Amino acid sequence: MSSVVRSFFAPNPTPVIRGLLAAGLLGASFAALAAPPLPVHPLSAAERLAAQRADAQVKRAAAQAAGVVDNTPPALTKFAAIGNVDAQSVAPHLDVDLGFSDDLAGVQSYSVYLVSPSGQSIVRQAILQTGQKRFDGRVSVGATPFADQPFTPFSEPGTWTVDSVAVFDAGYNAAFYDHAALSAMGRATFTVSNARGYDIKPPVLTGGVLSAAKLTLSSPPPGTWDGTLPFLSAQIEVGDEGNGAVSGAYEAILTLCLLNTYHDCEDRIEMHGYANQPGQSRGRIRVAAELRPDQLPGKYIVQYVYLSDSAHNFSQTLSKDIYGSAGIDFRTLFPFTSVTISP
Repeated sequence: MSSVVRSFFAPNPTPVIRGLLAAGLLGASFAALAAPPLPVHPLSAAERLAAQRADAQVKRAAAQAAGVVDNTPPALTKFAAIGNVDAQSVAPHLDVDLGFSDDLAGVQSYSVYLVSPSGQSIVRQAILQTGQKRFDGRVSVGATPFADQPFTPFSEPGTWTVDSVAVFDAGYNAAFYDHAALSAMGRATFTVSNARGYDIKPPVLTGGVLSAAKLTLSSPPPGTWDGTLPFLSAQIEVGDEGNGAVSGAYEAILTLCLLNTYHDCEDRIEMHGYANQPGQSRGRIRVAAELRPDQLPGKYIVQYVYLSDSAHNFSQTLSKDIYGSAGIDFRTLFPFTSVTISP
C-alpha cells in the first residue's frame, strides 16, 4: 500500500499543486502540472493521485494545527472488479465490490481510477454520508453520469486495469492503494470490448481565424447599448480521426495572452465554444468571449488552442512565441495571430 496522508477530495487539484510549488513544498517533478498557463484538461490517473496526495498533505497539516484527534486513515477492507465492459451497451460501466472502514471520524469519500491500454483514464469520485463508519457494497465505475470521463461507444477495447483506489475520512486522513495492492485483494483487471471501432486519437487543429485585429473597450459593438463591452470570436478548424470510428470534435478553447517584459502573461482573453454536430471528421467550432471591464490594454497574442472530442481525447497546441520549441508558429495556421485592445 502507498504511504498514508491526511486529505480531503480536491475537485480541481492543479491549482493546489501550483500553490505548493510556489511555497517550495513539492519537487520539480510537478513542474509540468504547475507551469502556467496551460489549459485545464483531464488529468491522468497518476496525475490525479499525485494531486490528491499533495492536497492531503496541506489539509493534514491544517487539521493537526487545529488539534484534530483522528490521525488514523480509513482502510480498504474489500476490493474486486466484477465482470467486463461492452462499450456498445447502454450505460457501459465496470462494477466493483468495495469495502471501507474508519473507527473515528468516518469514511467520507473515495476515488476509483481505471486506465486503458493506451493510458486513457476513467475516474469515479464519490461522496458518502458524512461520518459513515462502514461501507460495504457494489459500485459502478464509468457509467454516465457517475464518472469523470465515463465509458463511451468510442472507448478503447483491450485489457484495462484498476490503477488505484483512494479513500478519505472526515478527519482529513487518507489511504491510497496502488494496482499491486488491489491485485493482492482481488481482481484488478478487466476487458473492454468494442465491436464498432473506437477513438483514442485526439482532435487536431488545422486552422483558424480571429474575428478582429483591433478592439476598443469604450466602443460598444454595433447594435448594442452604451457600456456594452466588445466581443471577440474565432473560427477553429478541427480534424478528428479514430480507430474504425470517429467521435468528432466536441469542444474548443482559444486563449490569447498579453505578455509583459518578463515574458509572463499579464492578462488573458479566453474563448470557449462547442461543435454543432457530433461525429464529424472535419469541422469548425466557433469560440467567443466578451471582454472584461478591467481588461488591460495592449497586444494579445494567441497562446494556445485546446481541443477535445466526444470520446474525451484532447490536444493542446501551444504558441512558439510563448513556449519556444514546445510550441508551433500559429502564423502558419491563422491569417493573423494577435488582437490589440485599446482603452
